[in-house]
Amino acid sequence: SITDGSVLGMIQFAGTEDTGSSFGEGAWIASYASENWNVGSAEGANLRFYTQINGGNAGPDERMRIDNSGNVGIGVLAPQSLLHLEHVDTTAWPLSGFSDEVYSDFLLTLRNNTNTIDAFAGIAFDISTETDANSIGAAIVAQCENATSALHDTALCFATNDAGDSGLIEHMRITAAGLVGIGETNPTELLHVGGNILLDGEITVNGNKITLGPNQEYLAVDAS
Repeated sequence: SITDGSVLGMIQFAGTEDTGSSFGEGAWIASYASENWNVGSAEGANLRFYTQINGGNAGPDERMRIDNSGNVGIGVLAPQSLLHLEHVDTTAWPLSGFSDEVYSDFLLTLRNNTNTIDAFAGIAFDISTETDANSIGAAIVAQCENATSALHDTALCFATNDAGDSGLIEHMRITAAGLVGIGETNPTELLHVGGNILLDGEITVNGNKITLGPNQEYLAVDAS
């Protein structure tokens, strides 16, 4: 009988150094039953991908899995979404100063291998049944600000679409220097707003509250 966890089939990739030596296993692709089988009504299965680490010989470790519902897990045995990435890394993000993290500290890397000004790497979002190539609903984009590759000067831009096909437009940007522009693509201050602001709350500057005057004709500083 085929029960949950039974091996349905496997491809093993192996090699040997010379004639007469035992074979070492470098990688596997295997399918396992994901439920107790009843042919014709219950034939659930998953597909698993294994590789061997450099210097290892204890058998390949699982790296990726496509479960019975089509979810893909990388670094996780029970993926919870269409693509689920997971790892264990206790590296702490610095709260101040420069970061010395390396690519392997991150779960996902998007890289555009160019130093062209304004070239970008990004994520596109859409919620629609239309499949036109230019029907993008929103995007987050990392944009090159300097052609000197070693500097890595990069802005982070946020865009949304309110105009249909080819209607994606930037609304917020964080420059490589950390300046934030809302409605402004070239901010010159820590926060630069290119338009009106509606504020429900208080403004505090160096510990002093700023309020509107009696007839809302000026701003007053309360230094009490």
